[in-house]
This record gives sequence, structure tokens and C-alpha cells, in this order.
Amino acid sequence: MMNSLDLLIIVFMAMTAISLLAICLMFLVKHPTVKKVSFYFLAIFGMLVAVLNHLMTPFTFPGELAIGWGLGGLSVAALLMTLLGKNEKLHKIAPILAAVSVVFGMLNAFM
Repeated sequence: MMNSLDLLIIVFMAMTAISLLAICLMFLVKHPTVKKVSFYFLAIFGMLVAVLNHLMTPFTFPGELAIGWGLGGLSVAALLMTLLGKNEKLHKIAPILAAVSVVFGMLNAFM
């Protein structure tokens, strides 16, 4: 019989696998459409991780909550850089910000 802790571990492992797959697709695949789709997925996933981190963290840890929302803000910044940025340099920095947001957001949720 599965209890809630087992289910939480399975969900966390699935989220980790999905984020690693999306990061690998974004940086290793040469097809621009796949890169774009994986970037948008990763940016939205980073925001989802921030929301889940907020729901999992007790309100007695305001520093952890601020770190989680800051990491989610990196995903928002990456999306804004891609959508509104006219400079090519911004389009190269945005995927890195989205990947950092997801990786460190998952680590923050785990700790």
C-alpha cells in the first residue's frame, strides 16, 4: 500500500526526470522549434516549481519562501527577455536563466 510519502517521492522523481529531459532537449537538440518549445515548457515549469515550493514550505520559513519565489522570478525574467528582448544577447541568456531557475528550484524544494 502506498502512503503519501511514497507518492511524494514518485512525483518528485518524475519532476526531476522531466526537468532534466527538457534541459537536455533545450541545449543539445539543433532543431529551433524543439528548442523553443522546450524553453517555454521549462520557463513555465520553473514557475510551477516556485508555486509548489510555496505550497510545501511552512510560513515560519520566510527565507525559504523568498528564495523559492526569487527562483520562480528567474523564469519570468527569462520569458520577458525572450518575448520583449530585441537584443540577440538576451535571447542567449534567457535559456540559461530558465534552466537555472528549474535546477535550483528543484533543489530548493528538495531541501
